[in-house]
Amino acid sequence: PVDHWGQRFWDIGREERALVEELVEALKVTRENLRACQGTIHLAGGFDPAYVSEAQAAMKIADIVMAKATR
Repeated sequence: PVDHWGQRFWDIGREERALVEELVEALKVTRENLRACQGTIHLAGGFDPAYVSEAQAAMKIADIVMAKATR
C-alpha cells in the first residue's frame, strides 16, 4: 500500500534499478562504438597496436559488467 512504511525504500529501489538499466544501455552503445572504431583501425592499419589491445580489454570489461547488470 502507498502508506506502508517500506514504500519509500521500494521507490528508492525502483529508481536505482531504472538508473542501472539506463547505464547499461549507455554502456551497450559505447561498447558497440568502441568495437566499430577498433574494426576501422584494424582495417586501416598503421595504428598503435596498444590502442587495439586496450579497446579489446575495455570491451571485455563492458561485457562482464553488462552480464552482471542484466541477470
